[in-house]
Amino acid sequence: MSQQQVAMFEVDLGRVVVSTLRKPKVIVGISLWMLGLYFCLYAAAPVPVTPEMEQAYYNALERADNLPGLAAAESRMLRAQAYLNEPKVWFWYFRSAYREEVYRRQPEYDEAFAAFDVLHQQRLAMQQEARSKLGVFSDFAVGDARQEFWSLMGNSKSFAKRQTFWETIFSLGRDEVIDCGLDACYCILQWSSSLMVTY
Repeated sequence: MSQQQVAMFEVDLGRVVVSTLRKPKVIVGISLWMLGLYFCLYAAAPVPVTPEMEQAYYNALERADNLPGLAAAESRMLRAQAYLNEPKVWFWYFRSAYREEVYRRQPEYDEAFAAFDVLHQQRLAMQQEARSKLGVFSDFAVGDARQEFWSLMGNSKSFAKRQTFWETIFSLGRDEVIDCGLDACYCILQWSSSLMVTY
């Protein structure tokens, strides 16, 4: 490619970028994206929480956490789960003695889990009711939403790291990597950029 062709390509690319950025849909999309980032990271909650509301909220959460019978049901469920997991050795499903033992212990766990789940759902409902009294736009609700967002982002990043690793491993045997030349350089650059983004 000659220098004149490179210069024309750069000019054309610049025109395409500028013309794309001038489109109303692109402007609105970028504006909404930036507004969303502002709300996620920096914006204060629009509804202030009074000390009385905060105290009532914490009292309701404490009542939910100290629900009668919840701790005992959870402890019973965890013991039943540990008892159920004892015979689950490697390939237990294909070994009749272990499979029968797991099936024999399963009803005890199911019963304990059902008892725990009823109380757990009741606790979640009490927590939800406590949050609803503060409102969706309160400090606590916005903080919970931000915490959930960053938790999901962390999980997504972990998934992306695993996928990048396996993509790199499985792509080692492809023809374009085995052949020397520009394809190998391109693959190395692609791996490097993927690693930089995900890690």
